[in-house]
Amino acid sequence: MIQEPQTQETITRPGRTRRSRGPRFAAAAVALALAAVLALGAAGCGNLTAGGASEVSVEVASDETEVPTVAGSFTGSDGLGRSTAGAPPVGLGGPLEGTLSVTFALRLINSEGEEVDVTDGPQTVTLDLAAGTRAEVARSSVPAGEYDRVAVAFVAVGAEITDSPGQSQFPSQVEVDLSDGPLVVERPQAFTLSPDDRITLVLDLRSGTWLHAADPSDGRVARGILQNAVRVVIEGTD
Repeated sequence: MIQEPQTQETITRPGRTRRSRGPRFAAAAVALALAAVLALGAAGCGNLTAGGASEVSVEVASDETEVPTVAGSFTGSDGLGRSTAGAPPVGLGGPLEGTLSVTFALRLINSEGEEVDVTDGPQTVTLDLAAGTRAEVARSSVPAGEYDRVAVAFVAVGAEITDSPGQSQFPSQVEVDLSDGPLVVERPQAFTLSPDDRITLVLDLRSGTWLHAADPSDGRVARGILQNAVRVVIEGTD
């Protein structure tokens, strides 16, 4: 069952902890988006009966890659089958400073379309924009078996910018435009979970890429920019 978004305590590396306050979005809009995520999840759920269970953790990373240093064109699909073009970056300077808030749900999908909700519904987390910052969002017991996709449903994504070195016109509030409903991003990830395995799924938001596509007039980012930027990385642990 999809739960109301839970507030998570972030783990900043190294040595800092910040309490999440969640993104500043209208309650009614978030409620409608949560209902849509519930419908998306319920449509494909099945009974996974593989023997044994594995432990899967979900972490969110602000940006595990280098911040872009040159302006470029941001184009792609908006997740609704339409072509979209984002605004060009606003005079890229040094790394942005501030906080990033995201509400999302993550599911594993096998080749038969059966789904496992790893995050127990949408969760909200806030973390520093500094590269390398991560927060653990969920830790779940997942049926052992073969999986081939990871699906992430974004309900709300935004950032508060406190400093933008060399970018005097950069907006202080940035928000990914999800007015058409949650953005569901699927990434192919073929892997097998054996009983008692432990893995970590890292949702790398690559914020240094899409934040620079914000419209300087209102701080909005086209949904397709986020869709093309994010990635999911699997890390195994013994």
